[in-house]
Amino acid sequence: MSRTSQLVRGMLLSALVTGPAVAQTGGDADPVEALAAQGLECFQKRDFNCAVDKYREAYRIEPVAALLYNIAFIYDKKLEQLQLARDYYFRYVKAPDPDPDTKLAALERIVEIDQILKDRTPDPKDDPDPPPPPPPPPPDDTQLYAGWATLGAGVLIGGVGGVFGLLASQAADTQSSTTDPGEWNDIRDSAPTQAVIGDIGMIVGGAAIVTGLVLVLTHDDGTQPATEAGASLQVAPSASGFGLSIGGAF
Repeated sequence: MSRTSQLVRGMLLSALVTGPAVAQTGGDADPVEALAAQGLECFQKRDFNCAVDKYREAYRIEPVAALLYNIAFIYDKKLEQLQLARDYYFRYVKAPDPDPDTKLAALERIVEIDQILKDRTPDPKDDPDPPPPPPPPPPDDTQLYAGWATLGAGVLIGGVGGVFGLLASQAADTQSSTTDPGEWNDIRDSAPTQAVIGDIGMIVGGAAIVTGLVLVLTHDDGTQPATEAGASLQVAPSASGFGLSIGGAF
């Protein structure tokens, strides 16, 4: 170990452990000693970041182990940056020239810091109250609105078809009982048109009603499991034209 290393080592270890007076350096002082003295001045002025910078700069010039210890000490006791303190304590104990007693103290502090850092990191398994899952997104009611609109349109169109069908039926009754040739001809010309409009209105309206019912009854409002909700519709011929059956869970 060089004479400079011995001087710096003794100055640094006593400076930060027992706090002696600031080391004085002359104009021709060794640069490592000068930087170490400046670091000690910063330390005593409580400018701890400045002290760390000076010790690091000195260590780049000559890797004196005591410089590492003092950096670790400042990070640990003054800046309270335990992870950095642990890293520099570890570098100190691995250095080729640590002080035996100080090395033992550094090892003990490393164990203490490891426990502190471990206690600061919560174990997810020990959390008695895990955060609740996020709420499900609101149901999309577009299908429901479309179903009601289609159902309403179907009722309206079917009603119009029913009116025209009724008019055609009344015209047929009137045609069979009238004796006025002019009236009979008028009914003959208008009745088929009314009947066609009535049939088309009933067919289109019925289809719209079925479609609207399907959209409304199969809409998922988010309150039932997907395996339980739903409906099935079946259309089958009947004596009046067609029949509609609805089944499923609602």
